[in-house]
Amino acid sequence: MTLHNYSTKELLQEIQELRERLTIAEDTLQAIHQGAVDAFIISTPEGDKVFTLQSADYTYRLLVEQMYEGAVIITSDGWILYANQAVAKLLQLPLEQIIGSQFQEFILEPDINIFQALMKKQEQEFTAAGELSLVSFNEHEIPVYIAANKFNINGNYTNCLIITDLREKKQNEQIVASERFARSILEQVGDSLVVCNENGKIIRASQVFKTLCEKNPIFQNFDELLSLFFYDLDIKSIAQNAQSAGDSVLEIIKNHRFSLTKVLQGKSYRGVEVYFQRPDGKHFDLLLNACPLLNSMSEINGAIVNLTDITERKRQETELHQAKFELEMRVAERTAELTELNKHLLFTLDELEKKQQILSEQSQLLDLAHDTILTQDINSSVITFWNYGGERMYGWTKEEAIGQISHILLQTQFPLPLSEIQAQVMNLGYWEGELIKTGKNGIPVTVSSRWVLQKDELDRPVKILEMHNDITKQKQKEVALKESETKFRSLSECLPIGIFLTDNQGKIIYANPCYQKISGMTGAKITGQSWLDFIHADEQDKVLNEWLNILNHPPEDCGHEYFCQEVKYFHKDGQIRYARIRLAPMFIETEKLSGYIGIVEDVTEVRLVEQMKKDFISIVSHELRTPLTSIHGSLGLLAGKIYDKNPDKQNQMINIAASQTQRLVRLVNDILSLQKLESVNTDLVKQRCDAAKLIIDSADPMRAEAEKQHITLNIKPLSVEVWANPDAIIQTLTNLLSNAIKFSAPHTTISVSNTLIHTRENQAQISEHLTNDSLLNSLSPPYVIFQVQDQGQGIPADKLESIFGWFQQVDATDAREKGGTGLGLAICHNIIQQHKGQIWAESRLGEGSTFFFTLAIPPLQDPS
Repeated sequence: MTLHNYSTKELLQEIQELRERLTIAEDTLQAIHQGAVDAFIISTPEGDKVFTLQSADYTYRLLVEQMYEGAVIITSDGWILYANQAVAKLLQLPLEQIIGSQFQEFILEPDINIFQALMKKQEQEFTAAGELSLVSFNEHEIPVYIAANKFNINGNYTNCLIITDLREKKQNEQIVASERFARSILEQVGDSLVVCNENGKIIRASQVFKTLCEKNPIFQNFDELLSLFFYDLDIKSIAQNAQSAGDSVLEIIKNHRFSLTKVLQGKSYRGVEVYFQRPDGKHFDLLLNACPLLNSMSEINGAIVNLTDITERKRQETELHQAKFELEMRVAERTAELTELNKHLLFTLDELEKKQQILSEQSQLLDLAHDTILTQDINSSVITFWNYGGERMYGWTKEEAIGQISHILLQTQFPLPLSEIQAQVMNLGYWEGELIKTGKNGIPVTVSSRWVLQKDELDRPVKILEMHNDITKQKQKEVALKESETKFRSLSECLPIGIFLTDNQGKIIYANPCYQKISGMTGAKITGQSWLDFIHADEQDKVLNEWLNILNHPPEDCGHEYFCQEVKYFHKDGQIRYARIRLAPMFIETEKLSGYIGIVEDVTEVRLVEQMKKDFISIVSHELRTPLTSIHGSLGLLAGKIYDKNPDKQNQMINIAASQTQRLVRLVNDILSLQKLESVNTDLVKQRCDAAKLIIDSADPMRAEAEKQHITLNIKPLSVEVWANPDAIIQTLTNLLSNAIKFSAPHTTISVSNTLIHTRENQAQISEHLTNDSLLNSLSPPYVIFQVQDQGQGIPADKLESIFGWFQQVDATDAREKGGTGLGLAICHNIIQQHKGQIWAESRLGEGSTFFFTLAIPPLQDPS
């Protein structure tokens, strides 16, 4: 009957009855455990069964509860009537959940058949035993040994199961099996396999390792038994390194020797080649693999070392390298022979090509209709042949020319004596050069002449074949071009901009001195380079794409610029600079492209000035806007009569406007002072000054302000002469003292002093107390160093250099509250620079800052 056949009321009643039975069972179980009942009844599908507890049962129950093995009493149909604490611990469940359950619920499902067979055997023989697996509360498998016995109690048969936990036994069996397996491996493995304990002593070793050592290695220290060296050990280099480093040879060898201690410390080696020399002198090459052994807690409790004998392989490698070297030598020798043979064949081929070229020229001479072709006798120089080209070039017909001596008829002007030209023709078989002839009309004609020696069948010289090409107009153009080029070079070498010329492919063929100066390279190095090589590598791809696009798609109007762009370039002095490049095509006779002309202007300084101008305007605008905003706001409130009935507020607004006006005046004055100092026309007039007087004259006016802030002003002037402008140095000291007072807390001390640095030793003593001693060490004594030290809040290390710039402040908010403009230190820096001195600051946050500057002592002779 299913749940669908019950009504809701019947189901509720069934649930109530089950709850009551559960409560009775729990009370009964508790009473049994406490020994408060003598009997209890359990209802089973076979009917109610009564169990009695005799007086001795309590003692036995205590004994069963203390057993290490689990004890379970079940009915014939498998219901658990009793279980001791060992069963609860084994299954990780409370007894309340075990008692009253089916025992099969705790058996691993595949082993239920084993249990059923066990119980069937017990029914027949009253006792049975076997192994199976239970399942704990956390679903872990538990191997157990169950001994089942059948008892007759008061006519009722009860099954008693004694459960023994086999987990520890299984683990021991696995350990024994692993040990046997390890022994088998060590006996049969083909490599030297060694297992060491945490002290480096050998506890296991293969038979191959024993053979390698030629002794029993067990319980021997591995490092003492075997000296393994890495292949990077070179005795000669070790001796040299030991001498240079001052170390002992043994110490260096130790660093190149394998140590098991490093493996026991966690280091592993994989496939490292080592070598070993046995006491009998036999050498072994080995491949080393070593790693630490870990226990179940991941702690190192030993090491395993595997050594593979590669001696034979190394020998074969050596022989192979030797054979390879010998083969390479033979190949090199054969290659040299073939190269020499190839050179000889190329020379022979070149000679054949020359002869073929001469034959080809001779066979085509008569087809050159526009050139003059003639032959003359080898002995008399009489013309024997005259073509139509000669008639057109010189005006003489064939009949007029043949039979005449050629150089007399044409009034030839030779660049060399005729005898030398004839001798060259006889020796070489030809001559080439430029000659000046005269036509029938008396007009000179410049020709490119080629003379070729002709021989008969017996290889005897018989004639000289001449070919004349009229180059008169070409020579005139060359003269004009040279004059134009001379004018262009003269002009370009005087221009203050870089100019370069390229061929059609963009290779530079000329660069004027200004271009060489901009690029930082000589004309010889520039010639032949692509003009794109001038551009920085970061921008070359972009410019190259634009250049290729221009080459493939030139503008229709070629009179305009092809290219104009600002680019980065890398100067040879290591700096990145900027240049503006313009590029335009060059044409011959208005149609033929002959190359490109480029103009380069270095715009680095222009860009820097423009950026400085923008920065200056931005900073000054910001710094001026701040006080003007405060003045405008205060006066606006007064003008709006908002505080007419509040005199204190009116005075406060007036004070704000007045203080901000004073700040604005200081800011403008500082800007003008700094601008005047940075002007190239400003040159401070220097004179002999007493350094002590400069410090006193600077400190005295500041005492009132210091006392007002409860600050002690401590000066230690040293009377020594310096070469300086007194007003400028007093302004420097005043600015430094003003800053120190502004940013110092009450009841602190500000110190001002100066020291004469007259020797290098004196300078070194001062440098020891400085953090940044590089500036001081760059100076040459004698000179005077001034210092202003406060106990203020200090300056961060990353701002110790930037504070000397325009409008630079450590804390802008604090500085504005104290009336700072951010220009005082910039003025100091500029003044000291004009004195050719150094100025810097050192500071520790929370401890204070010290400002240093140096001045030169007066020269031996006054420059004025």
